[in-house]
Amino acid sequence: MAATTRFTVARLKTMNTVAADYFSRGKDPQQATNAFVGVRLSDILAVAGAASDARRVTVTAADGYSASFTMRQVNAVYIDETRPDVTLPMIIAYSEEGKPYTGAHPFRLVMGQTVPGDYNRQYWVRLVVSVTVL
Repeated sequence: MAATTRFTVARLKTMNTVAADYFSRGKDPQQATNAFVGVRLSDILAVAGAASDARRVTVTAADGYSASFTMRQVNAVYIDETRPDVTLPMIIAYSEEGKPYTGAHPFRLVMGQTVPGDYNRQYWVRLVVSVTVL
């Protein structure tokens, strides 16, 4: 049986936080920039003791939506096409625009763009309920 590690907002706040503006492209709105505070997903996985040879990480939402990434993608540095000098990590956010998320699932996966024009918001996961490492 796989080990389970639970994280709360309070626990994430004790870790190294990232506070950054993330530009995104998607359907509605087509473009947006939002300020998030959270923790690098790679740091969370390290604290949870994820195996160094893990291949995939799947982040699942309360509604069943999920996004799956390779460890290389989890550890990658992403861009913001509107600010070429900025690099952004993949994070599990617990606050947006200065307001903490509330409710039973106060987390959101957020990442920058891989290339200019990338529709990155499709990979964002709201109301995160689990992160599974295989």
